[in-house]
Order: sequence, then C-alpha cells, then structure tokens
Amino acid sequence: MAIQSTNNDTITVVMAVYNVAATITETIQSVLNQTYSNLVLLVIDDCSTDGTKFIVDKYTEIDSRVRYVKMPQNQGIAYVRNYGIDHAVGDWVAFLDGDDLWEPTKLEKQVKLRNNMLKSANKVFLDNGDPNPLFPGIIFTSTAYCDKKGNRYSYVLHAPLYVKYKKLLKQNVMSCSSILAHKKVVDHFPVDGNLHEDFYTWLFCMKKGFRAFGIDEPLLVYRIDESSKSGSKWDAAHMNFNVYKKLRFGFVKSIYYMVFYAIKNTLKYRKIFKSKLIEKTAPIGPTEVATEEKKEG
Repeated sequence: MAIQSTNNDTITVVMAVYNVAATITETIQSVLNQTYSNLVLLVIDDCSTDGTKFIVDKYTEIDSRVRYVKMPQNQGIAYVRNYGIDHAVGDWVAFLDGDDLWEPTKLEKQVKLRNNMLKSANKVFLDNGDPNPLFPGIIFTSTAYCDKKGNRYSYVLHAPLYVKYKKLLKQNVMSCSSILAHKKVVDHFPVDGNLHEDFYTWLFCMKKGFRAFGIDEPLLVYRIDESSKSGSKWDAAHMNFNVYKKLRFGFVKSIYYMVFYAIKNTLKYRKIFKSKLIEKTAPIGPTEVATEEKKEG
C-alpha cells in the first residue's frame, strides 16, 4: 500500500513512563524543543506513585500537543508502548523513555531522511506481499550517554548506515528512544516473557525482510547509572538470552550470539565510563517556572 498524505506528517511520540518525576521535565522539554514541531506527545503512565502526573499535567495546560493517559493498572512497558502505537495520530511513531533526551534536530533529520527515501520506496510491502527492504520503516540515530544528573559522557555509540538481521543479532545498536518507525513495520511489542522486547521487535522486523536505516549523529542522549549493581547486568543478559529463545534458536546458537553480546556490551560500557564527563545544564520546565514564580511572589 502506498503512503497516504493524510496525517502522515504528524509524528506521535510514545512516552511510556513509570515513576520518572526526577527526570521527565527535561525529557518532555527535549520533545517540545524539537525543530520539527508537527508532533503529538502521548505520555502513558503505567500507574506511577510519585509526582509524574503532576509534572505532565503542567505541560498539558501550556501545550496542546502534550496528552496524558494513565493505565488502569500496571501493565509493563511493552503493553504501554503498544497502547501508544494503537492510539497514535497518523502512521509514524517515535519512542522516548521518561529519562532520556533528544537533541533539538532529532526528528527533523529523521523526517528529512525518511522523505528522501520515500521518493523511491513509498510502499511498506512489495506487490507480491513481501516487506520492502528499501522502505524507511525504521530510522534510528547514534546514541550519546549521560549520568543520573544529566552530565554527558564523550563516548558515542555510532549508528551504521543500515542494519540487517544477522548483524543486529550480535549487538543491538538501535536504542529504542532513538527510533522513528512506521506502524505497519513495527506493529507491536511482545508482552510475554522476561526479555528485551524492543531488541526482539527490531530483530523480528529484520527477519521479515525490513531494514533499519541509521543517522550517524548522537541525536539521542541515553541516561545511565554507573552505580548499577552487577545483579541487574545479569538480569539484562538473561533477558537478552530470552530474545534468542523467542526467536527459536537452539541452546548452542543462543550461546554463540550471547558471547558477542557479552563482549560488545562489556566493551561499550567500559568505554562509556572511562570517557570524559561534560557538564550540561537541564532546561527549565513548567514546574520549575511555577516554583520560581511563587518565590518571586
């Protein structure tokens, strides 16, 4: 099916959140500061118990592009993202976690690449029903990193020009918060099993025949915690192993790719934490503005 123009230029930013009051102001601000302004920010709250709702409500009052939805019960991030896909305005969605940040030109540059590629590949599927490998259904960017306070590391995880299935199996170079995707390509995230649902989704798309196209600029800033305990790293490794199991890999084949995962992931984080920290001031959001106004009054 050819791309239709109706609502096609509107991008729905799906932000699944849970207890992110400490970071969500800066995250939302990075969306509203985008040079590409034709967007809807759909903040879906998975039953936060902190001040997340209060902060988002402030934004809904001052910018009609921000919309807030609270789940009736805690469902998990995959379910929440799927809700966002199902309720997206138009065909294109971008994902952003409540503690990550976008550079101002992130969406603009992705839309420019998408539009250029659509000139020669404007169908999601070929005439025989197969996925169109040249359709820009998934566009990601390089990733920069910052600590809990927002201080940025100098290390960058670079994005290749494009990614195919076998290469992606060895390392997930596609940060979910950097993705711009067509709904017919991504479809839905798996809600079953203890696994990295985003990694599985990208692999599943590649396995079907789609490709992901990269922009080698660090337009995403991913927040990490250097004090993360080793137990969480083992949990992450186990979730990665479960991705291979869900792809119906045998034990030996799963171990083969887990070796690549372990080596590449260890080297990546070693480079991040050994790189130089660059201080970065967080932008002022509505809650801070309200606080300052109270002080002045």
